[in-house]
Amino acid sequence: MKLFGTDGIRGKVGEFPITPLDMKKLGYAISKSIFKDKEGLVLISNDGRASADEIEDALREGISKQGSYITSLDLLSTPALSFIICNLHLTRIKDNLILPYIGIQITASHNCYQDNGIKVFNTNGLKLSEKQEYEIEKIFNGLDKISTDTKTAWKDSNIEEITPKEVNKEYNLSIRKYLQNKIKQRNDKKFLIMIDCANGATSSHVENIFEDSNIVDILPIYNQPSGTNINHKCGATYIGALSEQIKFHNNVEEQKIDLGVAFDGDGDRAIFVTPNGNIVDGDEILYLLSKFKKEYKNYQGPVVGTLMTNYGIQSAYKEEGIDFHVTEVGDKFVYQKMSEIKAEIGGESSGHIITTDFTNIPIGDGIITLINLLEILEKTRLDFDELKKSTSNIVIPNKLINIAVTNKKEFMENKINKKVFLDLENKVANSGRILIRASGTENLIRLLIEHKNSEEINKLEKHFCDNIQKT
Repeated sequence: MKLFGTDGIRGKVGEFPITPLDMKKLGYAISKSIFKDKEGLVLISNDGRASADEIEDALREGISKQGSYITSLDLLSTPALSFIICNLHLTRIKDNLILPYIGIQITASHNCYQDNGIKVFNTNGLKLSEKQEYEIEKIFNGLDKISTDTKTAWKDSNIEEITPKEVNKEYNLSIRKYLQNKIKQRNDKKFLIMIDCANGATSSHVENIFEDSNIVDILPIYNQPSGTNINHKCGATYIGALSEQIKFHNNVEEQKIDLGVAFDGDGDRAIFVTPNGNIVDGDEILYLLSKFKKEYKNYQGPVVGTLMTNYGIQSAYKEEGIDFHVTEVGDKFVYQKMSEIKAEIGGESSGHIITTDFTNIPIGDGIITLINLLEILEKTRLDFDELKKSTSNIVIPNKLINIAVTNKKEFMENKINKKVFLDLENKVANSGRILIRASGTENLIRLLIEHKNSEEINKLEKHFCDNIQKT
C-alpha cells in the first residue's frame, strides 16, 4: 500500500495512516529500513499540532521495538531539523559507540490542525529517495502488528548537547550569521518586516533570530501556537490575512512596513507581500533571485523549477538567457535535479526556494528565502513594490483550483473527465495552458489554468466544474 506522497506521509488524524498503530508500525519500518538490525538514533521534532505528542509516542514505540534510540526536540521548523542533522556529526551515546542517525518531523505542513503526518530525513539532512520510501512501505505492509499487546520501553538517548534549547540556539545563531554575511549593516534605516508565522514552527525561531539586529526590525503575527490554530486563516496558504494587516498598518502608522512574509506551518516555504499589499509568490521570488544572481554575482548556471512554474515566468527565463529546467512537483525533486545539473538555485510556486550558499540546509527554508530577498532590496536600493513591477508584466494570469475527490486515480481515468480535460486544452489553445494533476499529499485534484485573458479563466473553471464527474 502506498504511504508516501509528494512530501512525506500525511492524512487526517485518527484515519489511516495517522493512527497510533500505524505510526508505531511506521516507526519500526523506518528504523528497520535504515538501520537494519543495528542500533541507530532518531531525532524527532514537530510543528506544534495538538496530535504531535500522541504520534511521537507511537513512533517511539516502533523505533524502540527495532532497537534504536530517540531524542525529542519538541517544537522545531522542518528546515531547522534538517540543519541539526547536517551539523550533528558523529555522536557517541552508548559505550563510546558511534551511531548512525536520522530525523523525523511530525507535520502536515500547510494543512489544518486536524491533519498530521511525518517527513523523514537521512543522515545528510535530505528527504528520503523514492527507493528508500518504497523499502519502508514494503516493511510496513509486511507487518500485521508489532506486539501491540505489550508496551516496549522507550530508548531515550539522553544526549546532553542535543536538547530542544541547544538545538534552537544553534540553528538560530547560524541564521543570524547568514543574515550578517548577506547584509553587513544598513546605511540608513533598518528594514521593518511583518512576519506571519502561521501559528506554527517558526514561532519559536523568528524573534531569537532577529532580536537586536542592526539590519531588521520585525512585527511577528500569528506566532502563538495553541495546537489547534496552525494555518487557521493565516500563513502562506492564506496570504490575504497578511496583506490586509500590512495595508492597514501602512495607512495608519508613521513607520511603514517594507515587506511582509508568511511561512507555512512547518516553515519550509514563504510567500511575500509588498508595502502596498501586493502578493509575490514562489515563481516570482525564484525569478527575482535568479536574475539578481546573474546580474550582481555573475552566476551563469542553471535554475530549476517545476511543472507548476508560471508559463510567463518560464518564457522570461529564456529571454534573460537563463537556463531553466523543469521537474516534478515537490522540493525533493527540485533538489535532486539541482544536484544533478549543479544548479545553485531552484524552487516551487508554493514558496519552497532552495539555495546552496547556505549548504547546511539542503531543503527549502522560508527564513533563508526572506534573507535572500532582503539582500536584493539592499543591493538594488529598490522598494519591494518597484521590484514587483519587474514581474507584473511577465506573469500570465492564472488560477489554481483544488477539487476534493474520494479517489484520485478513478477521477483522472474517468472517460467523461478525460474529455473535459481535452475540451479545456482545446479552448486554451495557444493563449495559455491547462495543467491537471492529483495532489501527492491530499485527496485533491489540482487544476492550474493560465490564460492571457484573465476573464477567460473563470469561464474555463466553470466549464470544468460543471462537466466533471467527481465520483
